[in-house]
Amino acid sequence: MNLSICVLPMHEHLIKVAVVGHPSEGKSSVIATLAERDDIRISARSPETRECHSYDIQVGNQTLLELIDTPGFQRPREACAEFKLYEERIGTDNIAATFLAEHGQDPRFDAERKILTPLAEGAGLIYVVDASRPISKDDRHEVEILRLTGRPRLAVINAKADESTHMDAWYALLNSTFNLVRPFNAHRASFAERMDLLRALGQLEKSWQTDIDAIIAAFQVDWQARMDECAEAILDCIEAIVLLRVAKTCNADDRREKERVAQQVADSYREKCAKRERECHQAIRRAFKHQLFDPAPVTELQHGLLDEETWRLLGLNSRQLRRALMMTGAALGLTADVALAGVSLGVGTGTGAAAGYLMGRYAMQPLSMLRAHTRKDSWLSRSMRREIYLGPARNLQIVFVLLDRALGCAHLARNWTHARRDHESIMVTRPTAATKEWSQVDRDAISRYHVAILKGSSEQVYERRTAVRELLVKLLAS
Repeated sequence: MNLSICVLPMHEHLIKVAVVGHPSEGKSSVIATLAERDDIRISARSPETRECHSYDIQVGNQTLLELIDTPGFQRPREACAEFKLYEERIGTDNIAATFLAEHGQDPRFDAERKILTPLAEGAGLIYVVDASRPISKDDRHEVEILRLTGRPRLAVINAKADESTHMDAWYALLNSTFNLVRPFNAHRASFAERMDLLRALGQLEKSWQTDIDAIIAAFQVDWQARMDECAEAILDCIEAIVLLRVAKTCNADDRREKERVAQQVADSYREKCAKRERECHQAIRRAFKHQLFDPAPVTELQHGLLDEETWRLLGLNSRQLRRALMMTGAALGLTADVALAGVSLGVGTGTGAAAGYLMGRYAMQPLSMLRAHTRKDSWLSRSMRREIYLGPARNLQIVFVLLDRALGCAHLARNWTHARRDHESIMVTRPTAATKEWSQVDRDAISRYHVAILKGSSEQVYERRTAVRELLVKLLAS
């Protein structure tokens, strides 16, 4: 991914931030969301982090920021007492280093030593608390320890359970000792909220501001590039499926053979469509750096592209589709028989627009495009063998169904944070960018694109594709 338009400034030391707090407060979740890493172990039941782990925040191949995941405090009361003694004895000048020098081998403070090491080495800190629980004495000791380190510090109130009962109390405690306090739900944070949290880091230390601003700018360029990448993947998928053709020959006089071959063609067509669409959805997930998250098993994507249930829920309604097909039929000069996939309705060879209109009610059914066509091997041949084939897809509805499914996948991948592991909780609802709700202008743009693909004019395809690409990028970014 080309980031040449946003060059990060050179700095001698990479900005490092230790993420600290009580066990099971959501430290790893905050890091997973900011770093877009779903390989970080997260558990709501017991502490997962027992050692320090560093995670780079990257754009392309550039490392922009280092986050350090730390264990939870284990003996904050005793450690705070030691810090108070050091404060009385030597002041607060790098008090963390003094603690490490005196207790580096003390097994009682193993967790505290791991937390304080990056702070003694100059890292800033993010203190994560859970606003769904009340403040304890241990929390007050932790806050005091972090104050005495003297490091730039940001408090993050992570309402893991979507509860804010104790939010005001936490604000009152943290505002008195931290440079900044920000609410942040690691399981629901949008891209804008992630950028706001990074922006807050820049306010902690004057020397960080320029670098943090450049980091945010790089992220914004990268985010736009992801929208472009997803739009290209969707358009490639549409063109591949619209032009897909599957064919087999059989003996025209053998009814059973014709039925068997027709079923083989239909099965192969379904399989190839599914494979190509799956590649598109995988490209979308990769664009948003998802490895574990897959919406297909628990959303409408669990149904096949050509399943009747899919076409009942997605795509245009019959009135919208009828109007769109009138445009397609007129542009292609289709006869009624051709537009209806070879199914005669006794209307002969009417105009293409009329064919599109009549096709409306049939085009709502995916099986209408799975009807096998038969013809001789060549018009000069007297062979009794016939070719049974499917494709290209003249049924415009498949394009709108593909769009609904791809945009639904992208919407989920964009908004599903890398901290979430409850994949089964995705609501089974129609994608928010449903094509039924588009303007007529936008639907007409899709119709023209479909016509261009079928006509095979590379210049016209490029022109129509460019217009649809702009539409998709706008939808993906909204």
